[in-house]
Order: sequence, then structure tokens, then C-alpha cells
Amino acid sequence: MTQLESIVVEKINKWLKENKIKAIAYRRFGPNRFVNQFCDILIDSSNKKYYLAIEVKKLTYPKLYFTDLPKNQVKNMTDFLSKSGRTGFLIMGLYDKKGKEITFDVVNHNFVEQQMYDGKKGIIFNNVEPKSIEQFLGEL
Repeated sequence: MTQLESIVVEKINKWLKENKIKAIAYRRFGPNRFVNQFCDILIDSSNKKYYLAIEVKKLTYPKLYFTDLPKNQVKNMTDFLSKSGRTGFLIMGLYDKKGKEITFDVVNHNFVEQQMYDGKKGIIFNNVEPKSIEQFLGEL
């Protein structure tokens, strides 16, 4: 598990506990040479709005290029979301060159997919409203 994914899982579980929501976030283990990984983190809950799949990307510049998030990965996640009934999100952690966390941005997977298929080269932080993981969960 990468450090950023650990931080995200920890923050989500802390928020869920503080808000007395019956749900759990955990790292989806994989990939290996026989199994594709559709996302990094799953949240299981009987409450549909917290039944989520999350992809996490660590960035050192305020843009996620689609070369860093290949089209087949977006398509695989779209298929997984469709089959599982989960809602998908992309969490982008922006870090400075020394590895210090600056901010997180959270966007819906549908937005990512639309940007990609509209021929955009990536997602610029200025095109999305920056929010913390806690803000994101509170807005679900």
C-alpha cells in the first residue's frame, strides 16, 4: 500500500467512525500478473451513498495527464462500477517536490471519463474545486 493510499484509507475510516456511519474503507489488494486492479480503495456500506470505489493518484504538479491514467484503466473502472453498483471517484493528492502534502482534489469518475473521451489531455486542478477528503465525504 502506498503512503498516500494509507493516508486516504485512514482519513476515510476516521471520518466514518466520527460520523457514526456503518461503513469501512480498505485497500483493494492487487494487481498481480493474473488479476487487473480496477481501483485502489473500496468502501463497503449498506448505505448506497457510501458504497464507493476510489482510485488514488499522487501528483507533483497540478495536472493529471491521461498518460498517467491510461484509457484502459478508466474503461476497466467504468465496467467495474457498472457491474458492482458502486460510485467511483478519483482522489488526486498534490505534493511538492520534497514530498510534503499540499492538497487533495476529489472528482467523480464520470467527470474523469467524460474529460478523457472529450479528447482532453488531462485534468487541471484549477478545473475542479479543491476539497479535503472530509469535505468530499460530507458532501455525499
